[in-house]
Amino acid sequence: MAMATATPAAQNEQQEKGGLDYVYLSGLGNSLSSEAVAGTLPRGQNSPLLCPLGLYAEQLSGTPFTAPRARNLRTWLYRIKPSVTHEPFHPRRPAHPRLIGDFDRITTDTVATPTQLRWRPADVPPHHPPLDFIDGLYTVCGAGSSFLRHGYAIHMYAANKSMDGCAFCNADGDFLIVPQKGKLLITTECGKLLVPPGEIVVIPQGFRFAVDLPDGPSRGYVSEIFGANGLASARDFLSPTAWFEQVHRPGYTIVQKYGGELFTATQDFSPFNVVAWHGNYVPYKYDLSKFCPFNTVLFDHADPSAKADGFLPGGASLHSCMTPHGPDTKTYEATISRPDANEPSRLSGTLAFMFESALIPRAVTEPFTRSVSGDGVGDKRRALKDACLSFALFKLLKRRFCGLEVAEAGHQKARDFVVADLLAGDDYERAFRVVELELSFAHDFFCTKYPALFPTSAVLHVARFVSLLAFLKLFYDFTYTASYTAKFFKDISAVDIFSFNDFLFISMILGVEVMQQLSTGYSDWAVVHFVCDYVRRVDKNKKRHGGGFGFRQAVIKRLAARRARTSRHWQNKLGQYSLLYHSSAGNCLSWLTGRLLEPKVVTLPREVKVAVLRSFKESGGRLAVGRSLDSRLRWACDRLLPPSTQLQSDTHWKTRAHTHTVLVWHIATTMCDQLDAAAAADDDKNGADRLVAIRLSGYCAYLLAFVPEILPDHSYTATLVLDAAVQEAREHLVDATAMPDMCKKLRDLGESNGGVRDGILMDGARLGSQLMAASYDSRRRWKLLAEVWAELVLFLAPSDNADAHAESLARGGEFMTHIWALLTHAGILDPTEDNAGWLK
Repeated sequence: MAMATATPAAQNEQQEKGGLDYVYLSGLGNSLSSEAVAGTLPRGQNSPLLCPLGLYAEQLSGTPFTAPRARNLRTWLYRIKPSVTHEPFHPRRPAHPRLIGDFDRITTDTVATPTQLRWRPADVPPHHPPLDFIDGLYTVCGAGSSFLRHGYAIHMYAANKSMDGCAFCNADGDFLIVPQKGKLLITTECGKLLVPPGEIVVIPQGFRFAVDLPDGPSRGYVSEIFGANGLASARDFLSPTAWFEQVHRPGYTIVQKYGGELFTATQDFSPFNVVAWHGNYVPYKYDLSKFCPFNTVLFDHADPSAKADGFLPGGASLHSCMTPHGPDTKTYEATISRPDANEPSRLSGTLAFMFESALIPRAVTEPFTRSVSGDGVGDKRRALKDACLSFALFKLLKRRFCGLEVAEAGHQKARDFVVADLLAGDDYERAFRVVELELSFAHDFFCTKYPALFPTSAVLHVARFVSLLAFLKLFYDFTYTASYTAKFFKDISAVDIFSFNDFLFISMILGVEVMQQLSTGYSDWAVVHFVCDYVRRVDKNKKRHGGGFGFRQAVIKRLAARRARTSRHWQNKLGQYSLLYHSSAGNCLSWLTGRLLEPKVVTLPREVKVAVLRSFKESGGRLAVGRSLDSRLRWACDRLLPPSTQLQSDTHWKTRAHTHTVLVWHIATTMCDQLDAAAAADDDKNGADRLVAIRLSGYCAYLLAFVPEILPDHSYTATLVLDAAVQEAREHLVDATAMPDMCKKLRDLGESNGGVRDGILMDGARLGSQLMAASYDSRRRWKLLAEVWAELVLFLAPSDNADAHAESLARGGEFMTHIWALLTHAGILDPTEDNAGWLK
């Protein structure tokens, strides 16, 4: 198997300058040693009883224990915390379907073909969707099996985001990474490696590493050996020097590739805590510009040696075993027509490389189907598919509105459909549009006559046409009768009034009927109807019946794509409510109206939608509030558990009231917002997290105040708890009128509370004081609040009160209804099921 590409020329001087900040050890296969702190390497021993500075000794072996001593590959690592102290591994959700590790198993995803293949460069998304090195990695071809420890896989990657809070570990084999665009800053357990285009890096099996993108988006190639050099000088291979970080990282994720699939485990520390190491099993990099090729370029190897238009930067080709390959006719004729055709032609400004193997590869079918930017054809096709998907989901959602049983409730396949399919590729906007369109179908079904305008029976089609003719005939009869009667009656005024009223009445009915007939042609119902009609007109041999259907299909695609870009099926607004503001003694208007005034409304930020859907995806479809909380803050979520399992119960709230938890976090968020009020949201480094936390906090409080029936708690319970919290705030904050004064007083109350739980306001004050303590900096505080609120909204969304959601559709829709519908399709109808709750 051979694979080649062309990349821009490496700029050696800039690379050398870019690498001045990094110190490397040279040599290939040598026994090296490095220590970031002097004296941390044990002397004369590998694993003493007590390592210097209390470090832990670990050995990472790259060869079996049975290998001869001369061929042993191993490195001793001396780390701050042993790597074994992690949580159990679980399959990563959603799964990564574009990574393949078993090519011996015949599947529909791979195919063996002697035909030459060529692929265009992969699109690198500039910002959205966010893809780090792991998510942007996908398989092109390979042979063998990672389970049998024999073979290889060729991958490519396109990433626009540095790996944050996670590290990657390949248990299947070695990674040889070739960046084509954008530098890679790779942090390994042995240190850091800066790898620009024109260099390669090898990460041996078992090493944990993280990839940062110092230049922004990057793409390149990866060769993986399940299980190999040229004319290169051993001293040009560079290994990192020891580097470590000693930080507390709650929720840090290790993503491990095992058997071609990805698994995750969490720990509370960074894996890059190796202070010193020594051995001959280490990551290394190599500058390809220092490679000296030897071949017959003096004579008997005439040009052309490369295709004129085949090797695009970032592209790839596959030449299978014993299949003829070489320059095409166009390139050959262009070369021999040159005056200097007999002279060798030097290629500059490019770098081509080849992965070669004696094993026959199986190519992944459609390896580049995912286009981040998208083209017109792809957008139209996706719009059609999404419209039909939304209609199918609406049919399923009708069961909840009708009070019928949802058979897929609690099934893993339903959860995987949402997590792995609907939210695949981090395209959260697309998933939200699908649900939005689904709810528009539900709105039309309950509030309009669109469903009747698209009957499936031919009899109904005829009846609809006849009714329209009847209205036209009636309109004509009234017009004719009025004009005829006016000739024979002297009392013309009475006849005119009678005729005008009838004429106006019939005209209004006819006008509404005609407008509905015209508007249906530009509706989502029309798109689905036309697609279904098209499918019915295709026989088993895929031959279309009827003339002009190709033109009709093109019109439908354009219509669907346009509606997907421009249509808005709800107001895209979030209601906002502040408990502290409405409890102020000076806010008499709110007191007199009983909070019945129109609430504040803001536009739903995209960041809020992304945060909620990403939280659901990263949790694997399991509802859990406070996954990133440490032990000091767990008490603030214990009321989401049944009363028998709460950490502490009190006499006021014997029942499990979600309202209590919402208000506690709402008060704490308001206090933190006032603390950072001086920082503008536009230039605040925490702007996104802060925006998410503030908007969701105000929205949940708004639901409690104005739409409590949409939440899991009984509306009476929610109203009772909210009124009690408002009264409590008035009693404790009677002297404070301005919001900063109220928050300052709350912080004082929280710091002097001593952990006693004697009310919602005091619990909120205590939580806010803990979050504003010195141990939580601004960035960590808002990140934590954004995560908790996203999890809390998901936890509150499941509800049995489908009528409340139907009423919200008639009023323009609620964001919570979108989440409720999404969780319904994931089979989550109740947040208190075994798959939900507090993660301890």
